[in-house]
Amino acid sequence: MKKIGIGLLVLFFMVAMTGAVYLLSVKSVDLSDFVYRPDQKTLVYSEDGELIGELYSENRTYVTLDQMPDHLKEAVVAVEDGRFYNHHGYDVLGIVRATITNIKNGEIVEGASTITQQLVRNL
Repeated sequence: MKKIGIGLLVLFFMVAMTGAVYLLSVKSVDLSDFVYRPDQKTLVYSEDGELIGELYSENRTYVTLDQMPDHLKEAVVAVEDGRFYNHHGYDVLGIVRATITNIKNGEIVEGASTITQQLVRNL
């Protein structure tokens, strides 16, 4: 009985979130307000221009999307959001699939976030 209650609660939450995402997506969003600035390494140069060190907590170098190989982009989409080109930022079928899987297991074992939702969460 407890599993059914948890399952219904999860189902209600997922339906409510889907509705909220849909309503929010209907409005036009000005993406120029969102600027992604990841932490990058600091390069330290000597007075004569020779690189003498790098400072970082994570060794990152920012690259634009057009600098990435197509097979890398395709691999990320395949692993993270196989239906990326078939939805508008939220995947209703993915939400239903994850909800059913979670109900069957009696706990949250699968998520349904899309690449778009992950980006929004991280920004």
